[in-house]
Amino acid sequence: MNDILEKAKFNAEGLIPAVVQDAHTREILMLAYMNEEALRLTLQRRETYFWSRSRQELWHKGATSGHSQKVVTVHLDCDQDSVLVEVEPRGPACHTGSYSCFQVEPALEGFLNQLYVLIEQRKEQRPEGSYTTYLFGDCREKSGCVKADGGNGGFALSFDCFARRARCWFRRHRPRTERKKAGTGRGLKPATTGLAATFRQVRSRGFSQRLIS
Repeated sequence: MNDILEKAKFNAEGLIPAVVQDAHTREILMLAYMNEEALRLTLQRRETYFWSRSRQELWHKGATSGHSQKVVTVHLDCDQDSVLVEVEPRGPACHTGSYSCFQVEPALEGFLNQLYVLIEQRKEQRPEGSYTTYLFGDCREKSGCVKADGGNGGFALSFDCFARRARCWFRRHRPRTERKKAGTGRGLKPATTGLAATFRQVRSRGFSQRLIS
């Protein structure tokens, strides 16, 4: 921590640009500025702090919105005059409500990786009322969708079950006009049977948000 503070090269205004990146999806979330105090607090408290050039004050990301950013790692660039902060976002990065200030969304691979990490967290924490807790509980007993994890007494959500539940969820939540076009309504339409297509569609319809609730 002290090493980064000592090496960081702040500009004439006492600021250093900070690029914030999602540690799991690898997408760039935002660009902001830190003064020495903001960088020190970011390193100490493991949440992001910045310096507002417009308000001329220190601000803690998420203090008002609740969309804080858990710091995973912090790196200086080769010239030591900018900083890369890898985070686990606890909500949208942009004040508009977008995932990123650069109007990008996680790619499928990044989305699945992020979802996997969140499911792992739910498996360990088992919060009451969580849909994922249900999957690791009742679902294990009733449908066999959760299988033994390496004989260690734990359980892992079957990926096939996840995909199956995603497809079922999408069928139930498709607009009525889409269900009519599909004919009998059994299964997805041919153009949407691929697993990647399934995840793209259920992601836009909020299945993942229910799964990780």
